[in-house]
Amino acid sequence: MPAPLQDEPTQDVEESSSSESTQRLSLEDLPTEVQGKVIDYIFGDMHSVSRNTHSLRGKNVSSLMRHPRRKAVSDLALVSREFRTLVQERIYRHIKIKGTRGGLKECEDFFSDNWDLRKYVRHIEVWVPVWGDKGSLANDESFAVLRTGAPRHFNYPLAHQPEEMAVDRFGLFVRPVSSTTATLEEIFDHIAVFFAFAKVFTLEGGHCKKSNMIRHFKNTLVPAKTLTKLPSIRTFAIRGAWNVMRDYNHWPHLQEALPNVEEWHCSYAKPRLEAELVINYILLSPPHQWRSVNICLDGMYSKDTSTLSSSSKIGDAKQLHLCERLGDLIPQLESLSFTGKVCECLWMHALKRLNKSRTDCRLQSLEIVVKSCCRRRVTTVDTVTGEELEEEIGGFMADTAGISNLVFIKAFERLVLGTVEALKWAVNLKYVRIRYIDLDSECTHLNPYWILDGDYVWGIWSEEIVERLGECRPSAQFVELGDGIQMGGGSNGKVTEESSTTADEEGEPGSQYGPMINAAVNAPGAGGLIGPAGHHAGHGYTIHGLLNPPQPHPHGGGVERSVTSLYPRLKPKSIKTSSYKILAEARGS
Repeated sequence: MPAPLQDEPTQDVEESSSSESTQRLSLEDLPTEVQGKVIDYIFGDMHSVSRNTHSLRGKNVSSLMRHPRRKAVSDLALVSREFRTLVQERIYRHIKIKGTRGGLKECEDFFSDNWDLRKYVRHIEVWVPVWGDKGSLANDESFAVLRTGAPRHFNYPLAHQPEEMAVDRFGLFVRPVSSTTATLEEIFDHIAVFFAFAKVFTLEGGHCKKSNMIRHFKNTLVPAKTLTKLPSIRTFAIRGAWNVMRDYNHWPHLQEALPNVEEWHCSYAKPRLEAELVINYILLSPPHQWRSVNICLDGMYSKDTSTLSSSSKIGDAKQLHLCERLGDLIPQLESLSFTGKVCECLWMHALKRLNKSRTDCRLQSLEIVVKSCCRRRVTTVDTVTGEELEEEIGGFMADTAGISNLVFIKAFERLVLGTVEALKWAVNLKYVRIRYIDLDSECTHLNPYWILDGDYVWGIWSEEIVERLGECRPSAQFVELGDGIQMGGGSNGKVTEESSTTADEEGEPGSQYGPMINAAVNAPGAGGLIGPAGHHAGHGYTIHGLLNPPQPHPHGGGVERSVTSLYPRLKPKSIKTSSYKILAEARGS
């Protein structure tokens, strides 16, 4: 007779308790970090929501911390108490407010009824309608007289006038008060009351023809001249800055109201001389706590050449050369992004400032979008007085830009060379992107650029650039060295297509300019350059092809080609600066 199974009841009890404990587990039992990851997966890849997050570097200011379907996913807040907090953090961390009195009143009413939601707001974006606050259509001459006594056209917007008249004085506006544009004073007061936890503040001034400037103070007859301080703001971004700052006098009270800003973005939609002056004077005495600066003087990549001349045409060149101000600012920054006219002298002034302060350069990231390059400055001696004079050379061609302008290409090359030489003392600089954008270029693939990412380099090159790179940053190497254009040969100044279809066993194309490139590779300081062996992108030469250039067809000759046949089909990984001369000569022929 078998022995009784005494362990069966105990085993059943254990299985039952284990089953019950498993059934009691729910989503709420997961760690908060895991639940946050679940929410992030549903919302998509979004910016961090931590209290210390305040940087806009490398991100689109208009779309940061926003979600297009946040109303649809708001129902997830009903899943659990923990989910409610996580969802509300992501929904309200970036709010956008219309910069009118009605918009501020609507925001005030909502957060007054939902006071606990204020703590989730991290990024405040205020956009001000630039078409608001137009003058009355009634041609009342008694009210259409300026303080100077001169008559004013009845359609001229009051917002264009100096800050001498209150926004709603005499009731001249056809729009109701609730829809009139808010002043900066009202906007700052609103933020100070409702959003004490905010870290990022974006002020959108907008852009349109003959737009109104945003009023800074309510009572323009007796202006306060001070704005409410926002000590929690760490990042301040101004978009459409022409409607916010048209003179340096508009900046000081903004700076005083934002004492703890570490990251500053300022973008002008179109290039203006006044905008360059404002930025120049701001950078004469920048806040010492700035660590990241993003300045754009031409957000629409305008083709207008009226602002391409040298800064020296505006007052004293020594005081108004913006590149010098940028150079003085570089040592204290960790990140700099600039769009506009620039030249290599910014590195000379950065080095001077470093030598004077005797500190290490903090710069880690640099991005420059070149609108044009400043005229080259040379020092000469007056034969009569013996005094040293600073002159600019280059003429009109130095004020314009394009791939067929060799003066511009040389200036761009000097800027890149200055950047390479700066790598010797800017030891923390790991990322550089310098580029010229021309949407109407004959070949956009040949717009000059230069990129340093870690120890890898792409873009324009010359023998001198390669040599200096090997000396100043030995670990950095060009990924590929190539002409950047579809090379051909000919005589009498004509470009011809050779029948040099021979290729080496790796399958790389031939080029009769191979010896020139081979000389560049064997130049001093060019040793150790790397490139994927045997790899050809259809528009350049790898190191293998450079060291073993195929020979041209022995019979020579060829078929004449147009300059467009020199253009690459894909964006080249490298472009030799002498290739632009070949293009210019082909175009001239």
